[in-house]
Amino acid sequence: MLGIFDSGIGRLTVVKELLTRHPDVRFVYLGDTARTPYGNKSPDTIRRYAIEDARFLVEQGATTIFVALLYSLMSLLLLYKRQRGSVLA
Repeated sequence: MLGIFDSGIGRLTVVKELLTRHPDVRFVYLGDTARTPYGNKSPDTIRRYAIEDARFLVEQGATTIFVALLYSLMSLLLLYKRQRGSVLA
């Protein structure tokens, strides 16, 4: 199952496109509207949110996670991965 992780609801057009191109794929969508915007949060807070949200998607059955997020979170996650070898470590 595909897990779609978004910092809000703005990327629902991405979900619509995924469904159009891959109608047979099951998915679970998490729009983290309660904690948005991420851009004004500290790096540690953003990382904590991302881990919590990714774990939620995995608990719902996601085997792959598609991240449809703003640049602040993506750049931070890539930095953590380079430094530590894993975002979830």
